[in-house]
Amino acid sequence: MKKIITAAFTLFVLTTVDAQTPSGTDAAITLADPTVVRPNEVNKKTAPYSVHIKAVRNLYDRYGDANNETWYSTDYGFRAKFRQDGISFMADYNKRGEWLNTIKTYDETRLPKGIRRKVRQEYYDYHIFLVQEFNRSNETVYLVKIEDARNWKTLRVTDDGTEVLEDYVK
Repeated sequence: MKKIITAAFTLFVLTTVDAQTPSGTDAAITLADPTVVRPNEVNKKTAPYSVHIKAVRNLYDRYGDANNETWYSTDYGFRAKFRQDGISFMADYNKRGEWLNTIKTYDETRLPKGIRRKVRQEYYDYHIFLVQEFNRSNETVYLVKIEDARNWKTLRVTDDGTEVLEDYVK
């Protein structure tokens, strides 16, 4: 009986240790820029207790009362999605719980006046219908979706200027 219990315990310990060993793809980051987040890297919804505690703490320190967040596991770490004051947030963290970037999605009314003025001066006949704000370290980039009667455009707006990324005919 003693041998059976010892064998069962040994088997349990070995399978637990093997399950916690990182695989080759997890151990080495193969992306050219590991902080660039791609939407297809979001794997599945995950329970908050399986997220690195530093990521959870950082989320609450940065965004205060973000109590309705949903966590997802990703190839690079974790993503939290939540809404706050009418803005959709996606905050990305690496596997060590360090903040990588935040993507905010909102409408024209929440766009900073200087950015809105820059877009309106060049595209005065267009309507701004969606804005995505990308924050990473000390850099902020705005993707502004605009339309008129015949076209849709996606603009990349920074402090340096405006660039057309996409241009579609309706």
